[in-house]
Amino acid sequence: MTSMLPPTRDLPPGRHTQIRAELERAAGGRGRSRLTVPILAAAAAVFSVAAGVVLLRPAPSDPTPLVQITSPAPTSAPVDFGVPPETVAAITEGCAKAGGVATATLRQLVLDEPRWALLYTDGDALSCHIGEGRDGYSVFAMRGDTRWLAGHFSVDEMSSAAGGDAPGVQRGEAGKRGFHQVGGRVSERVARVTLSADNLVVDAKVVNGTYAARIYYPSTWRFPENGPSPVVRVYDAAGNLLGSSDTSWQTCYQNPQTGELVGSVRQQPTDQCQPATPWK
Repeated sequence: MTSMLPPTRDLPPGRHTQIRAELERAAGGRGRSRLTVPILAAAAAVFSVAAGVVLLRPAPSDPTPLVQITSPAPTSAPVDFGVPPETVAAITEGCAKAGGVATATLRQLVLDEPRWALLYTDGDALSCHIGEGRDGYSVFAMRGDTRWLAGHFSVDEMSSAAGGDAPGVQRGEAGKRGFHQVGGRVSERVARVTLSADNLVVDAKVVNGTYAARIYYPSTWRFPENGPSPVVRVYDAAGNLLGSSDTSWQTCYQNPQTGELVGSVRQQPTDQCQPATPWK
């Protein structure tokens, strides 16, 4: 299944949610909605996800955030993913295969259920859900030059899943919590990333040049079809705001080497754009 949408940066806040819902509406399975299209130049989204999408009206609930530990600014030190090397190798291979690439580098691994990983090549960003799909991996693959950032961060993954006890969810999902989740890349200046939704703010895990965060909800939670999207904000070590996902679409960026736009397919005069930030 292939979906192509304008990137989030080219749409008014909230509109991308409505478009995504119209494209992905399906019956059965655990409700999951991908709220944005990643901020990449190509803006091509390739799915290998078997489950359908069920969008339901919101219901009152008492959300419980996942508390994440904020790490220092990314360094080149090896990352301990908390699992044996052979598990890292298996996840890397499985996610790369599901994403249609020969090899990729694992940058983030979230071990809380459902397990989730972020992997990258120079031209691909893979958001990989572990334990799903035909071979145990389902991937949302974003194609585009990942070596540059539109500002100081990207939103390569932003999605939501209804709780397992919400109406319309397929059997076998009972008891599973609903959630919002986000992930992407950050520049070397970024020391803190937050995720905000439903009057909650949680810190993302920042490691290996990337970030990942979730807000969990009760198993009866149903995500809104046309509600506001979660907001990602990034800060430097002094606490200064470097960027926010709800306003980043207002500014264009270009590759300082080639002049090509980064994070947008909208045609704009390049003299109005700022230089993109390199990502390692």
